[in-house]
Amino acid sequence: MVLLAQSWKALQCTLITLQSAAHIINMSFNTKKTVCMMFIPKCKRLVISESFPAFVLDDQELTFVSSYKYLGHIIDNSLNDDLDISREIKCLFTGTDILIRRFGKCSVDVKKSYSELFVCASMM
Repeated sequence: MVLLAQSWKALQCTLITLQSAAHIINMSFNTKKTVCMMFIPKCKRLVISESFPAFVLDDQELTFVSSYKYLGHIIDNSLNDDLDISREIKCLFTGTDILIRRFGKCSVDVKKSYSELFVCASMM
């Protein structure tokens, strides 16, 4: 779940409301996995403060992070996707290395037949 708010107070009020609703349905939160991120505005004159009080959920203070992996993508507080692109490039290199290790010593005919099978399977 992602909660967004325009101010510290609005987000803390949302957390309190969420906590009250969760207690009604007997739900709890893992505050060790729950983090907060403050997005940096592009216009520096819009920055009100560099630090804020910690948010509280279930009487536990939540930690602030500058980046977080959510649903397989890295979200950065500067709204930059360089970390996510770097992670995807590493995954591409890893996949390529696996293919080279498995099929590097195969003959060209075996590689062609495998690629034809892969193309046929992907069309289905």
